[in-house]
Amino acid sequence: MDVERTMEFILEQQARNAVEHEGFERGLKSLRVLVQVGMKMMVKLQEGQKQLQEGHKQLQKELRDGMREMQDESTATKAEVRALVRAQKKLTDALLRQHTNGRPRKQ
Repeated sequence: MDVERTMEFILEQQARNAVEHEGFERGLKSLRVLVQVGMKMMVKLQEGQKQLQEGHKQLQKELRDGMREMQDESTATKAEVRALVRAQKKLTDALLRQHTNGRPRKQ
């Protein structure tokens, strides 16, 4: 009789262990899925970060190019203004030599 109880006890323990093992396996499977989803999210985040960095570099390049272009245009504009000032001065000087108080200058 003692052997029968021992056998029943062992069978009950095996049944409990099987149920616990199934629960453990389900939990482990859920953790695996969770880790896989997390890894996919990390990859997407890294890709997004890389795209942001590339976009930032492109914007910096465009900004530098735009600043150079503005400097070139500013330099050209300054040269044109200087040329206009010189031309205006020549014209003013020429007009002043030709007339005095609204009357032609005697030569």
